Amino acid sequence: MINHYEIEPEELLEILEDKNQCNNIAIIDVREDDERKEYGMIENSIIMPFASLNNEIIADFIKNNMQYQNIYIYCRAGVRSFVAIQMFSKYLKENYDNDTQFNFYNLKGGMINWLDKRYNYIKKD
Repeated sequence: MINHYEIEPEELLEILEDKNQCNNIAIIDVREDDERKEYGMIENSIIMPFASLNNEIIADFIKNNMQYQNIYIYCRAGVRSFVAIQMFSKYLKENYDNDTQFNFYNLKGGMINWLDKRYNYIKKD
């Protein structure tokens, strides 16, 4: 079963601050390199630029990260991350049975919203 949710920055921050929860999630940043250089990224994010996101990259991620049932995806404003979730869902529906459980969370408002809240957990190159 594949579920999709919108999550507010406050909710993600609570998860990141809870060591029991934050060790059991994957965070994916689908922004491009120039965006990450300018604004930084949420610590421990997996970099997966949207422009290069395809079934091969999704398959590799799923194969190597099956232990994470909760996957948080963000971009600059929340649009590309929403589309990325649709891509992940389509791949999973086509390649895995219904017993496979994944919860995808789109960071509402993306990195813009996160930075507006002035939250920590930002890593800059």
